Amino acid sequence: RARERERERAHERETAHERESASARERDYARERDRA
Repeated sequence: RARERERERAHERETAHERESASARERDYARERDRA
C-alpha cells in the first residue's frame, strides 16, 4: 500500500516536471518569436 502511494507521488512529480519544462519551452519560443 505505501509503495503504491510512493509510486503515485513519483508519477505526479514527473508530470509536474514535464509541465514545467513544457511551459519553459513555450516561454523561450515566445521570446525568440518576439525578438524576430
